[in-house]
Amino acid sequence: MKDENPTIKERFFNLIMDNGVSLTLAVAFCIAVYYIVHEQNQQLLKAIYDLREDKRELINHLIECYKIK
Repeated sequence: MKDENPTIKERFFNLIMDNGVSLTLAVAFCIAVYYIVHEQNQQLLKAIYDLREDKRELINHLIECYKIK
């Protein structure tokens, strides 16, 4: 049977537990979002680096073609 009037100690404990669970879920969500965004940024930087290398090779190839003509 539940006590109709919980003591101050019980109310404070319940408040800490409720907020603790919410805080834990919020922190876990933030860490998950950070990890996903970090992985996406690494893939994006790799793709940009690859595109720059391809562009550099293409420019060098075009220069060689103009030298031949």
